[in-house]
Amino acid sequence: MPTSFHAVFVILLFLIPGFIARGVLSSIYPSSEPSEARLVLTVIALSCINYGLWSWLLVLAWKSAWYDPVPLALLAALVLFLSPVLFTLAAGRFMRTNAFRRLREIFGIRHPTPKSWDYFFGKGLPCWVIVTLKSGRIIGGYYGTNSFASSFPAEEDLYLEKLCDMTPEGRLNGITAFTLGGIIKMQDVQLLEFFEYVPEEWDGAE
Repeated sequence: MPTSFHAVFVILLFLIPGFIARGVLSSIYPSSEPSEARLVLTVIALSCINYGLWSWLLVLAWKSAWYDPVPLALLAALVLFLSPVLFTLAAGRFMRTNAFRRLREIFGIRHPTPKSWDYFFGKGLPCWVIVTLKSGRIIGGYYGTNSFASSFPAEEDLYLEKLCDMTPEGRLNGITAFTLGGIIKMQDVQLLEFFEYVPEEWDGAE
């Protein structure tokens, strides 16, 4: 008869891949904290998919009596830890392709990214940014590899690694001397404008 410890151990073995996959997926597509019931259902579904993918290998291992410590440890590492990470990363990459976009359009599936803010900054594109504040002030800057944009569900704020001088007409007029950038909170912003970054224009934006 299985003991309560054995039952808990089996449940943990079943849920571990789902928790790992859920964690990786939430880092790719951030979302609000789900209810406990929804979280458990998501974890169970992801674990089922993971074990379904490797069911053939698990059956083969059972029939071949792979009980030696080394093969068993490798199998456990593959199925419990490595597989959910690689599978979720591959799924996240596929969800960014045009093929998945067409599937969403055909079946009416909503985009997994919660906000346009996360959609744009998730691309990691370097660009020039012009910020119009609610006060009417206009700020310009450069968003690059050393810049940062918050992710959902955190409040939107933006760190621009370089600020720019602005013309009276509100156009970029080159990088501000000695700038270390600036932090902008979206609660103070009326409009964000993005412009293509051309490397040759680093020393002077027009």
